[in-house]
Amino acid sequence: MNPYERDCFKDKMRPGGLELTEEMLKASKLSPCYILDAGCGIGDDSFYLKQKGFDVTGLDISSILIEKAKRDYEDIEFIVGDIEHMPFLSNSFDAVLCQCVLTVLSDLNLGMREINRILKPGGLLLFSDICLINEDDVKGIYTLKDLEETFMNHSFIIEESHFVHKEWKNFISKLIWNSKNLCELKDCLNGNANFKNITYCWGIIKKGE
Repeated sequence: MNPYERDCFKDKMRPGGLELTEEMLKASKLSPCYILDAGCGIGDDSFYLKQKGFDVTGLDISSILIEKAKRDYEDIEFIVGDIEHMPFLSNSFDAVLCQCVLTVLSDLNLGMREINRILKPGGLLLFSDICLINEDDVKGIYTLKDLEETFMNHSFIIEESHFVHKEWKNFISKLIWNSKNLCELKDCLNGNANFKNITYCWGIIKKGE
C-alpha cells in the first residue's frame, strides 16, 4: 500500500481541507450540477458536494480507496479509473473538482486533454495543488505559471488563480509533529525536501464555449 492509501495519512493529504473546497465553490459561483470529483480518494469531498446539492461521481485510480468510499457513502457513484484515460463520454460533466491530483499525473497534458474532453462547453475545472514558487528542476511539480500555460494550451480560459501560502505552512507544521508522515510526503514529492520553494495554489478555469 502506497502513502496515498495509508489510513494514517488520509486526513492530512490536502492543505486547506474542506474549507478550501468551500472557498473554491463560492468563488466559482457554481449552482448544483453534474460534477466529477477527480481523484476523490475516500470520498469525503464527494460527500461534501452531495450535501451541497450536486450530482456527484467520484473517480480514483486506487481500488482500495474507492472500496472504502463506496462503504462510507453508498448513495454516491464511485468508479475506479485513471484521469488520463477516463471512462466517460465526451461533454458529460458541468464541472470537475481536482485536488492534489495534477502533480501525481504521469502525463499532465494527457490529463488536461481528458478533463477538457469530458467537460461540457463552458464547464469549469476547480483545482488545487502543490506548486513551485520559483522555477526548479523538480519532476512532477510545476510553477503556477507553468500550470496556467498548460491550461491555456488545452483551450481553457483562466478565471482566477491564487497562492495559498498559509494553508501550506499549516499543513507542513502539522506533519512536522509526525516525522513518519513528513517522510511520506517527501516520497510523494519524488524525494524533494526543499519545502521553502513549494507552496499550494488553487484556481478556476473554464472550457471554451
